[in-house]
Amino acid sequence: MMKKLTAVILAASLGARMKTEIPKVLHKIGSRSMLDLVVANFKKNGIEKIVVVVGYKAEKIEAECKEKLIFVKQTELLGSGNALLTALPEVDENSADILVTCGDTPLITGETFASIIKEHNIHKASCTVLTTKTSEPESYGRVIRD
Repeated sequence: MMKKLTAVILAASLGARMKTEIPKVLHKIGSRSMLDLVVANFKKNGIEKIVVVVGYKAEKIEAECKEKLIFVKQTELLGSGNALLTALPEVDENSADILVTCGDTPLITGETFASIIKEHNIHKASCTVLTTKTSEPESYGRVIRD
């Protein structure tokens, strides 16, 4: 049996910097939520199994999601690593790899995900990380490259 790719979307955070009661992933870009856009970019790559880690206002996120997804709840918001651990029971042995992104990254296109998947497979990598350079990195998690 061919192994498939499982996607995990981290969507549990409070979104404190946004200063809103609306879960961050439900904020709209045009007429669609950030979460819907991320899911659409995964689906463009044929990814069928998508696990969404929810926490803050989990019920609202689940209720407003239009796609068939697997939701797991991170009961204590202990960061991204813990959120991914929360999702792992939903990743079965038929998953070759796990593609992880945050739910507030709707501008990462389906084409970018396709490129990451392709490079990962070409190099038979254990882990592939996408980073970017920004003029104001202070409020983000950072990867120091050099």
